[in-house]
Parts: sequence; C-alpha cells; structure tokens
Amino acid sequence: MRLGTFWIKMRQNRGWVMRLATTAGTLTFLLLFVFQNCADPLDLANQDSLSFTNQLPFAYDTELDTIAYMSCSEMGTDYNSRAFFTFRAGAYGANTGLRFSDSYLSATKNFTPGQRADALAQSEINASSILQLSVRQRSDAQSMLASSGGGSVQENKDYSNLLAALDSPAIAERLASLSENNRINYFSGVSGLSGRLIEGSLRYMDSEVAAGSVRDHLRDVGLLTLTYTDVMQTGGIAAKSPDNNDRKKAYGKGYQIDFRMGFGIDKNNATNRPVFTRGIHRVINSIQEVDLQRRSPTEANLRPWDCSNSYTFIIVRPQDVDSVKTACLRVADPLNPTAQDRPALEAIRRVLRPEDWWVDLSRRCVMPKQSNGFCYGRDTNGSLDIKYDGGDCTGDGISCPHYISVCVRQ
Repeated sequence: MRLGTFWIKMRQNRGWVMRLATTAGTLTFLLLFVFQNCADPLDLANQDSLSFTNQLPFAYDTELDTIAYMSCSEMGTDYNSRAFFTFRAGAYGANTGLRFSDSYLSATKNFTPGQRADALAQSEINASSILQLSVRQRSDAQSMLASSGGGSVQENKDYSNLLAALDSPAIAERLASLSENNRINYFSGVSGLSGRLIEGSLRYMDSEVAAGSVRDHLRDVGLLTLTYTDVMQTGGIAAKSPDNNDRKKAYGKGYQIDFRMGFGIDKNNATNRPVFTRGIHRVINSIQEVDLQRRSPTEANLRPWDCSNSYTFIIVRPQDVDSVKTACLRVADPLNPTAQDRPALEAIRRVLRPEDWWVDLSRRCVMPKQSNGFCYGRDTNGSLDIKYDGGDCTGDGISCPHYISVCVRQ
C-alpha cells in the first residue's frame, strides 16, 4: 500500500478511533464508580468511622400492646411470681415490639445489615441498652418509685429488665434483618435471655396500703414507663435521655393511668354486672400514652387504649368457686369462643397462663389453680367475707373484691 493511500484510510477511520477511545474512557469511569460504591460503606475500625457511629441517633423504638393491672395485696413472700403481679406489660400481637427507630435507619441508610447491627456497640447512646419497666415521676424521668420505705429499689418488684442488652449480637442481628416498618416481639433460639418475650412485671403487693399508694401515685404524679437503661451499670436504673439537663425527658414511652371501681357478680345471671355504689378503685379506667423523648402536648396520646369492662375480670378465692356466692366455674378455655368473648380470652391469656388460672368468660371471673398465693390475704380462719355482688363496699376495703384489668392498644 502506498503511503498516501494509508493516510487517506487513517483519516477516514479517525472518527471511529476517537469514538472507541471515548467509549473506553467512559467504561473505565463506570467501572471505577461501581467498584467504589460496592465497597463497604463504613469501616467501623476506622477512627473517622468511630467518631461517626458515636454521633448516631438513638436506635430503638418499642411498642407495647397490652398492660394489665392486678390489685392483689397482703400477699406475703411465698407466692408464684409467674401467676401474681401488680403490673404486667408486654408486646404480644402481630407487628408490635421492637424495631430500629426511623432516625437510626435514616442515619445508617448506607450501612449493610451487619454494619448496622455492629454500630450499636460503638455508639455511646446505644451501647449496652436494655429495656426497663418501672413507675417514674411525670416531672422527673430519673425518679423511680420504690416499694420499700428506705427508698432503695428492687428488681422484679420496683423495676423489670426485659430481654438482654439490645446491642448483643443475637438481638442486634435480628433487628437489622427486619423488613421496613416490621417489629419483633419474640426471640427464639437466643441464649442468655431472662425471657424471650418483650414482657415485664412489677409487684407492689406487700400490703393494701402499698397497693393503694401506687394507685394514688399514678393518678396524681406518676407514670408507668418503658425506658432504656445501661445494663453495665450495677443496679442501673438511670433512664437514657436525649437531654441530660431536662429530667422530664427520656427515651421511651410513658403510660398515664387512672382507676375506677369494678363490677360485681350476679350468681343467678351470668351476663349481669352489678355495680358498686361505694368501694375501692381497683380497675384501670384509662391509659394515655406519652412519648417521653418529646413530651409535646400534641403527642400526649399517641394511640388509644381500650380498658373497657370486656377486659376486666374479678379474682375469686378458691373457697368461693362454685359456691352460692359466685357460681364461677373451673372450666377449660373454649376452643371456639364467641365473637364477643374471643378478644377478652386472647387478652387475659396474654397475662394469665393456663397452668396458673381458670377463666370463666361468662361471669368474667378468674380463679387461681395453685394454693401458694393469697390475693385476699391469709384468711386462715375463713372469717373474711368477700362482697362479690356489688352495692356498698366501704370501710377499710378488706371485703371488696380484687380484679385483674387488661388494657389493649388499638
């Protein structure tokens, strides 16, 4: 080929060569971009990354769907703690319980699920957090109600720690694997937990004076609270807070509770609920849920709670069962309850185990199956007459019936 012909052909193909070079450059840039964005979003061992994780927002968001109150008093110390309690609160229904907060998910949007779980332990506000149920002051989330006169608090009486540290790998990995807006309330196959359910119980049952003072406290100045504390603190009860200078605020929820009188039993008519004209307020009347982090008036009632008589049961002594006083029956739970009774049975069985209690749905009464519990005190000579039939129940209230009232989140 002559030299002139060669240059003519090169000039003819120059545009094609330039296009090829441009395409190659573009591909190189795209490959670099892809590999850069396929790399780990965050190296948690990096000093800058550690600084970033320590500034992450609070990670946990927990919703309860059931709160129960049992008014038993004068219980002594030898009762079955699974069967008897003052407050029992938990997350039992579908899509209730624990998840990552929206703010944490947003701040870690470029994290892998594994990095999102690992970052909890690197974040000062999130590390070693454990759920804690207790009664605290409305005006001071750091002030916990103590059942003892000395002011010291006791675990499983004045407060209850739920599950384990939430940054522990088994729990953190479950949280990180949840789909968007989903929650988890049961942790199967996880070792080292105090319980697999998100459930806690408090017990102020030593005396009727103690039980009554707790109701007064909640009515006037207190809140039942679900907060987060540092499990590494010995006897830790300090609630983690978004602002250490504002003691009204804490991460978690508060439940403002008031009480009403209960109803009686008509032994001749199972569906009739005799009223008390005078008596002791031993039944939850209402619950208002409060976001303790914001404490905004517009968020004072986050979701409604149903505390109707449908979810309230009279506690009947074993010696008064099947008698002319109550006609309450020791019967097995119905396999196919009516549409009216099904919600009540589901609610009561969340907090009262079948191995501990009989439930008579028709008369709305429950009876203990075991003898190591004295909801009405130790009536050793059988002289105490419980007034189950409504009317006037006055005096010191010893003869007034006790109840378990359940409230269900709507």
